Amino acid sequence: MEKREIEMLNFLYNRLIKVHKENPDTDYMLKLHDILSKEINKSITIQKRSDDYIAYLNNDPKLWGCGSTPNAAIGDVIHTHYKELNVKIILEW
Repeated sequence: MEKREIEMLNFLYNRLIKVHKENPDTDYMLKLHDILSKEINKSITIQKRSDDYIAYLNNDPKLWGCGSTPNAAIGDVIHTHYKELNVKIILEW
């Protein structure tokens, strides 16, 4: 196992212990699913096209964004698919 995997397992173990102490009647599989869905890493893949860049979320061709630079493509995919990323965008003026 890699160090990151061990850290994740320790994190999950500690969260489940906390959940059990707070409510011993909790359905652990549902709680584990909730924890995992929040903690699983997401990835963005960037590809150069002829005139711009395209960024895919989790290598899913339906979840994409594009821009004139790699950063612009990343920004577009985050802005367009913030719900899939479980990200809240807050504008402060």
